[in-house]
Amino acid sequence: LHPAAALRSANYSHQLQTDLQLATAMITGQLNPRQTTPVPWELTDTAEKLDCLLARLENSLEAWTFDCETTGLDSRRDKITGISFGFSDAAYFLTIGTCNLDFIRFSNIFNNPAIRKIAFNAKFDCQFVRKHFGQEVRGIVSDPMLAHHLLDENDSHGLKRLTTRYLGVPSYDGPVSKAVAKYGWANVPLEILASYGAADAYYTKQLDSVLQTDLETQGLIR
Repeated sequence: LHPAAALRSANYSHQLQTDLQLATAMITGQLNPRQTTPVPWELTDTAEKLDCLLARLENSLEAWTFDCETTGLDSRRDKITGISFGFSDAAYFLTIGTCNLDFIRFSNIFNNPAIRKIAFNAKFDCQFVRKHFGQEVRGIVSDPMLAHHLLDENDSHGLKRLTTRYLGVPSYDGPVSKAVAKYGWANVPLEILASYGAADAYYTKQLDSVLQTDLETQGLIR
């Protein structure tokens, strides 16, 4: 945010303040150094890898994150191109159509309320899952975007901004932004799309842990 924006409108003063705090943290080295390491992720592109992923989703004791990559923003018209899943130690990217996906088993995972799930702006992803797999997503236990609304209603709530602010993650959407500008979302090269999607899911998981701690500290959850 350019400082002049805050001079033109007081509505931007809070965001400028958080930007200055973030800049101070960068300069003084207070950002989390662990998040400068590469995201541990795997492309799920074989039947064996798919079976291992589904088993982990079904049996995980921790809540996992999911994030849909789509050809657009309209769930009635656009399609899912891939889904990423995030755990505390790794992320996975599944390209729809590259494996012999067991739709019934996969749908049951999303529909099972006992399997705890996290999604950033969950409404968006749930709409696409419902359209693509014909199942309601049940078992959502957290949405970091809504959590941040509770913590700081005046700041921006975008995933990239929050991962930088809370995790110290440098911007990682440059390659996918260039690819989208050149090819459109439907034709982003798989390597770029998978890496980007996996990072979204992985960092959403890390971010949720931080925000949940802040919510508890401030007495905003029971």
